Amino acid sequence: MGLFSLPASTGSVLTLILVNIVLSVSFLRSVLVFLFRLLRPHPPSEPSLVDRFRSRFDAVARSSTDCRICLVQFELGSVVNRLACGHLFHRSCLETWVDYMRATCPLCRADILEGRGLLN
Repeated sequence: MGLFSLPASTGSVLTLILVNIVLSVSFLRSVLVFLFRLLRPHPPSEPSLVDRFRSRFDAVARSSTDCRICLVQFELGSVVNRLACGHLFHRSCLETWVDYMRATCPLCRADILEGRGLLN
C-alpha cells in the first residue's frame, strides 16, 4: 500500500508547481516594492497650517482686554496676535485653533491665511 496506491495525476502536480511559482513571484514583487518605497527619497512635506500661520503673523504685546479663545485677560508683556479684522488672541491659543485645521478668525470667521485676514 502506501503512497504508490494513490492515483498518479500529472495535471495536479503541474498546477501545484504553477501556483507555487505565481505565489513566489508575487511575494518577491511585494518585497521589491517595499524596498523601493523604503529607499527612495521622500519629497519635502507641505508646511502645516501652524507653520504657515507663524510665518505670516507679527506678534504684538498688549496689557489690556482678554483672549476670546481662552477668556483669560492678557497680562503685561504677554505675546498676542492681532488679526487683520482687529481681534486679539494669545499666540498659543490661536496656534491651537489653527492646528485644528481652522484657518479663520475664531470670532468673525475671516480667512487668516489667504491674505484677507492677515495683518500685513
